[in-house]
Amino acid sequence: MRLYKPTELLGGGGNPNNSQAAYAALVSPTGTVTPLSPLPSPGVIYSVALNNTGVGLIGGQDLRSSNQPAYAALVSPTGTLTPLSPLPSTVIIYSVSLSDMGVGLIGGRSPKERNIK
Repeated sequence: MRLYKPTELLGGGGNPNNSQAAYAALVSPTGTVTPLSPLPSPGVIYSVALNNTGVGLIGGQDLRSSNQPAYAALVSPTGTLTPLSPLPSTVIIYSVSLSDMGVGLIGGRSPKERNIK
C-alpha cells in the first residue's frame, strides 16, 4: 500500500483495431509509476481525472465483446479500481471529470456519431 497521495493519473492503451490492453497508472510525487489492474483487455482509456484527495476517474471503452461497451472506473489513492455500472453498451466514454468533493461527470457518444460535423 502506498503512503502518499498520487500526483498524476495516466491512461491509454489499445484501439479498436488491435488487441492491446487498456492502460492506466498512478504516478507518485517521486515519479514512481504504478500500473492499475485489472483493466479491459483489449480496451482503451481515453480520459482520466484526479482530484486533490488523490481519487481518480477513468473512462474509455471495453473492446472484449462485439458490442464494445463503455468502460469507467473510480480509482482509489491506493490504486484500487471500482468499475462503474451499469453503463450504456452503445457509447464510448471520451471525457471524465471529478471534483474534490467526489462528484464525477462522464461524457461520450455513440460510435455511429463519429462522422458528425
